[in-house]
Amino acid sequence: MLFDDPDGPERDDIVASARPSAAAKKAAMLSEDGYPLRKLQDLLNRLSAVSRMQVEPRIPGAKPFDITSRPEPDQEKTFELLGLKS
Repeated sequence: MLFDDPDGPERDDIVASARPSAAAKKAAMLSEDGYPLRKLQDLLNRLSAVSRMQVEPRIPGAKPFDITSRPEPDQEKTFELLGLKS
């Protein structure tokens, strides 16, 4: 979900050029499984769009309940990778 190459070897020099597979992913702007790649801040902004709202019905005796917005496929995949329930 981020511009990273977890399968590649570690770089000794942090300012060296990106590995070919990371550069290819960035150029394609899609992960290997087809999800869009984003910078960390953009990913966090995207995840913050999922929200939970408490509904308080105006019907006498009805109890309040929560509704969670339905995450988009890329948001759902990110939550899954983080081990979170969406």
